[in-house]
Amino acid sequence: MKNKCYICGQIEGKQENDLISINLGEVEYIRRIIAENKLFALIPSLGALNRGHSLICPKFHYRSIAEIPDVQFHEYEEFVNHVSLVLKNLYKKPIHFFEHGSNPNSDEINCTVDHAHLHVIPADVKIDFNLLNNVYKWEKVNSHEDFKELVKDKEYLYYRSPNDELYFSVAQSHKFESQYMRKVFANLLDRSDDWNWRDNPNVDFCSDDFIYMKEEFDKCLVNMYA
Repeated sequence: MKNKCYICGQIEGKQENDLISINLGEVEYIRRIIAENKLFALIPSLGALNRGHSLICPKFHYRSIAEIPDVQFHEYEEFVNHVSLVLKNLYKKPIHFFEHGSNPNSDEINCTVDHAHLHVIPADVKIDFNLLNNVYKWEKVNSHEDFKELVKDKEYLYYRSPNDELYFSVAQSHKFESQYMRKVFANLLDRSDDWNWRDNPNVDFCSDDFIYMKEEFDKCLVNMYA
């Protein structure tokens, strides 16, 4: 699967396996990584719903965030917190996170992407779980450790609020609707027609936004070691 993964292709800088570059029809290739460390990368999101919409992805080919090994999880949380802080300062908006995690024992691919990717969205919106519970049952959890234990070997939806509250929903006898959380945020942002990234990849937008975000992360890196 790794050899066919577009997220792996983008992280590794392989143009023939980078969907943004393919859609742009680039002659001169650009590796679009906004920020990275040795284990994780922040990349622009195809079908971005607003400025700053991006994806946190492990560099190893895990199928969900819950699959990240415990020895890497502290570094993952540090990276998430760093991304949240920089984007909050840049866009002056609360930062939301969500994921549709795959069942590791299933061959089914969620949303056509078989590589863990945590959506990051700066947005002045509020998730109403009373409304979401009308579709799927959500639970609040106290820690990422508890979350990983509860969703182990299951398909799930995950949401982290700007106040670091953690919520999840586990698939039981049902399957989750593809791109469900994208649809939730598209509705909240008054972009209900743009929820499907396949129909609305917005490659020019995510390419331009990449430059804007990368400049800010590069400044932070320079200031860190100044």
